[in-house]
Amino acid sequence: MTSIYCFSGTGNSLFVANKLALLLDGNVIMTNAPVQQVEAHEVTDVVWVFPTYAWGIAPGMRKFIEALAVQPGWGMDTLHHMVCTCGDDIGLTHKQWRMLMARKGWKCAGAYSVAMPNTYVLLPGFDVDAKPVEQGKLQRSAQRVRHVADCIRNGFSGNDVETGKFAWAKSRLIYPLFLRFAMSSRPFHVNDFCTGCGLCARKCPVKNITITASGPKWGRRCELCLG
Repeated sequence: MTSIYCFSGTGNSLFVANKLALLLDGNVIMTNAPVQQVEAHEVTDVVWVFPTYAWGIAPGMRKFIEALAVQPGWGMDTLHHMVCTCGDDIGLTHKQWRMLMARKGWKCAGAYSVAMPNTYVLLPGFDVDAKPVEQGKLQRSAQRVRHVADCIRNGFSGNDVETGKFAWAKSRLIYPLFLRFAMSSRPFHVNDFCTGCGLCARKCPVKNITITASGPKWGRRCELCLG
């Protein structure tokens, strides 16, 4: 059995997780489920699917892994795999994940990156992809996910990732600065186009948004998923 743990905001990682579940006959477990309710039985493979955040592990996934105990069905031979979605590259995210797995005492197998449409738009120089680029990434992702599934079945234990240029600087310098200074929801606000429908609150992976008479209000637990 394959358990697929997924943290997703805009849907890229959930899209990949669902595709892998079909190919591997696995089940998707969202990380916003209470840890004590997560169950797994006779698990041979665990797949961690999440987006890269500024070329590092998504904080929501890191917190989940750090809090998670060994689950029923996990054994000494259970293999753990990483599938990280990104706009273009992941820096050294795979190394961060391997270090986290080592601290937990879990057995690592393969690490993979899957390029998906860009979704981060909060800093200058970042924007969504043009439609042709977006469609090209989605088309290539189908073949890429099939390749990843084949590698997981075969027990591949290496790194099949796109690190990009200046990977060390991105993951060791930009990533910690991003976590410290760019993870606040304080700048978020609504305008007259907001109808108060509540979709943002329902989609928030950490239940950080409440709907009031004046519209959405953000709390202090924001994971900056941009969902």
